[in-house]
Amino acid sequence: MNALDYDEKQKEYIERMRALTQKYFLQWRAHAFAHNALHMVIFVGAVILPFLIQLHAQDFISIIVSALVAVAAAITHFFQFGDRRRIYRLTSEELRREINYFDVHGGAYKNLKPDEAFEHFLDQTQKLIFQNVRDFFTVVGAEPSQP
Repeated sequence: MNALDYDEKQKEYIERMRALTQKYFLQWRAHAFAHNALHMVIFVGAVILPFLIQLHAQDFISIIVSALVAVAAAITHFFQFGDRRRIYRLTSEELRREINYFDVHGGAYKNLKPDEAFEHFLDQTQKLIFQNVRDFFTVVGAEPSQP
């Protein structure tokens, strides 16, 4: 089985899955950066605020630090970057694994004819994409819980 065994539509689908894997990976990286940056603001602000108050720093500095911590916490809670990055990372890794098995004819693709292998690949990748959408709307699309 090699690339010559597939028609143009099948090759195009395979390349779209490769691109989608990369897209999910890049979304994971972006959400991980936002998640980490906002949590850094929250942690650092929460640590230095008591010291600012104890040192009788100017009130507006304490107010600004408090506001930054509150805004960062609100953004983190509202956009749920941690949940999003987990979903994107899992989907990216699962798609990458499926593509690798397909490319090397391993796992479930072992001993399959090209048409059978492509049908299985199509089925598996569509299941992974549907699972990603379901996870997104189950975890991220749900209304944020009220404190």
